[in-house]
Amino acid sequence: TEENYFFRLTKYKDAIIKHIKENPKFIQPEFKVNEVLKQLENIEDISVSRNKNSVSWGIPVPDDDEQVIYVWIDALSNYITALGYDTENPSEKFKHYWPANVQVIGKDILKFHAIYWSGILTALGIDLPETICAHGWITIDETKMSKSLGNVIAPADILKAFELQEPDALRYYMVTSAPFGRDGNYSDEDFKEKVNADLANNIGNLLNRSLNMLVKYFDGEIKPEFIKAGNDIEIAGNNTIETVKKFFDGYQVAEAANAIVEFANTVNKYVADNAPWTLAKEEKMQECGEVLYNILEAMRKIAIMLYPFCPNISEKIFTQLSAEKHIKYNQTEENSLKAGKITEKEKISPVFPRIDSEFATDKKKAK
Repeated sequence: TEENYFFRLTKYKDAIIKHIKENPKFIQPEFKVNEVLKQLENIEDISVSRNKNSVSWGIPVPDDDEQVIYVWIDALSNYITALGYDTENPSEKFKHYWPANVQVIGKDILKFHAIYWSGILTALGIDLPETICAHGWITIDETKMSKSLGNVIAPADILKAFELQEPDALRYYMVTSAPFGRDGNYSDEDFKEKVNADLANNIGNLLNRSLNMLVKYFDGEIKPEFIKAGNDIEIAGNNTIETVKKFFDGYQVAEAANAIVEFANTVNKYVADNAPWTLAKEEKMQECGEVLYNILEAMRKIAIMLYPFCPNISEKIFTQLSAEKHIKYNQTEENSLKAGKITEKEKISPVFPRIDSEFATDKKKAK
């Protein structure tokens, strides 16, 4: 019903399809590829402007005061204009940062990025981003968040409601609440149960009781003869590190966290199977010391892998182990725990107290 400027997107349809099929990493997760290819089948040229009589706000079209630029054309172009893109003399910043390794977007705007944006870049002769990663939504009690429904929850309100001094638990829960590309759900009860199970019981309690045994049996000291390479738990830890790296490289953050928790489960089973308290009772102190070292070295690796999710908790683990952080991507194999005294009884405390426990907040501690 009005006259506008158009972008001949259909001219680039075949090139976009070819790029998608020849570059499996271009659209992630993979199950979104067919959705985009289906949309491309019936793609049409798109309007890139609106008449000012219809849309009063907007960026004016150059040399035509009667038209403003369609918001998605303006929004998408910001990715490169913000970097100083110029057809004649692109900036050093543009040359350094473009093409992007990954553009992370919501699943509902995949069409604009995978098709419209690809067409614009192709028309300009500019490289496409390596990956467009479409994430799912976070629902509340299985219902989509909506201002009209009044079910929007602010992260700060969750921290306040559970009297959490640090955001680690919420960070962990939100990034692990859904598999890659799928929707995740938040509920107060699920949040409490998951972080208590994974962070407090599985990881926190494992560290706490192991350090207490080291203090009880060896005055907090790792003796040189306790350190022996090549045991099963060390191999499992190294394999988990490689698995976590692989998941992160594929943007599968929730899956990476699950691998860390699974390794923590393996370490807990190792504790139960080897029972260092029994070894100490039977005065098998060399074996007891080896077991405790293996457990605590595994905890160091868990702290490294957990750092992107829970930096504060990881810092506390490093501190209680008297370990250096070394969290760079390719340094996870270096700087294992050294022989010597690593802790004292008064320095051992829960790195993540259970929500609703007597240790959970400073306020409750005061009581």
